[in-house]
Amino acid sequence: MHELRQCVQILARRSLRDFSWHSPETRLAHGRYRAFDRAMNMEELADPALLAHLLAKRGPAARGRVSVAFAFGSHVAAANAGGASPAERWPIGCVAKLLTATLVRRAAARGILDLDGAVAPPLGDAGEALRGVTLRHLLEHTHGLDDSLLAPPRYAHGCIDRAELVRRVGALERFARPGVAYSYGHAGAWLAAAILERAHDRPFAALVREDLLRRLGFEGAASLTSLALCAASGVKLTLTAEQLARFGVHALTGDGALAGAPISPLPGWHPLERGVCLGWKYAGAGWFGHQSVWPRASILLRVQPERRLALVVIASEEPAALVALTVFGAALAELFQWQPLPGPDDASDAAGSADAPGTYTQAARAVTIAREASGLRAATWERDERGAPCGAPTRASLVPVRGVLFGRPAREHLPYAQLVTSEGGARWLWNGRYLLRRA
Repeated sequence: MHELRQCVQILARRSLRDFSWHSPETRLAHGRYRAFDRAMNMEELADPALLAHLLAKRGPAARGRVSVAFAFGSHVAAANAGGASPAERWPIGCVAKLLTATLVRRAAARGILDLDGAVAPPLGDAGEALRGVTLRHLLEHTHGLDDSLLAPPRYAHGCIDRAELVRRVGALERFARPGVAYSYGHAGAWLAAAILERAHDRPFAALVREDLLRRLGFEGAASLTSLALCAASGVKLTLTAEQLARFGVHALTGDGALAGAPISPLPGWHPLERGVCLGWKYAGAGWFGHQSVWPRASILLRVQPERRLALVVIASEEPAALVALTVFGAALAELFQWQPLPGPDDASDAAGSADAPGTYTQAARAVTIAREASGLRAATWERDERGAPCGAPTRASLVPVRGVLFGRPAREHLPYAQLVTSEGGARWLWNGRYLLRRA
């Protein structure tokens, strides 16, 4: 969410109304996003000297350690800056969801699991909560359950306590029918890992160690021997940028990985993402991946399976997406083409925001939008398990532009807001990551 906020802040530095949404190539040709002096094949980026040259373009104001890796098939080049070491291992954070997704997809390819089969039978009784939910829904965050306050699962002998997790999931409130709406969270990965453990009769950490890391020859695989590895946030698992790039190519090439798999659209506008496919976020132009924001480790991973390409950017102090934009904005322009705003060019911004005022909630937080003399104002506050506000709210003005309300300043949980309507007519607030229901 932090990186999305930073991207929106970039947009806010320009005139939102005059921004060239439909001409990203033109925009990239200006300012610091100048094209290379000569035409080059993308495969040439798998050259450590060239990567180091590009990394130097961060400029004197750049902060912190940075590791980048670019893979072309089995050839991987890496470069580092700011004191980062080639052997530096970084916590993988939410990129762990891709490990989970890869294990699930491969188990499905072997006939062990069914991506479109109900998850209730292998998980146990969760009442109505998991009725109609499939593995695909779990991986793609379309299960429709509000898991924003769901705590991580407990473990027993290295395995997820499945009964305890299912009991808590059974108490979650449903905000949408399964398969209808994307809303990012962790429950899907935890439940998918529990299903993997039951199907293979092995701890999730052992599956990652033996079926993924060791097959790739990664050092440190043995460190997962007795750890309970979180399938959503990868706590205690660290990898180098080069290892993540190798994993990306390995996971999505060679077996037709995502070929022909449908891409589930996001419920609203996102500047850089288009949808999700079996746990992998889709960035357009055939690129899939994920991002993670972890203390001292912001990660961007992108994979282009048809061309067997992978890009990894990891930064300790700056958002990896912005480092990637600075370093690779010209060479990989297809990765940084802003999505057009949803409204027509001649839309009335005032009319588009007329029905925005109201309160929007999920279990973990609430957003109130009010119309004041100066325009729309939003207040966001955290909620406890009883639904009561926690701490002081964060506030921001909302600037309507072609169907999207941009936060000024862009806040952590409200970089922007867009009103979307469900298939049943319910109104939701979309902030680029998850949905909040209108109270």
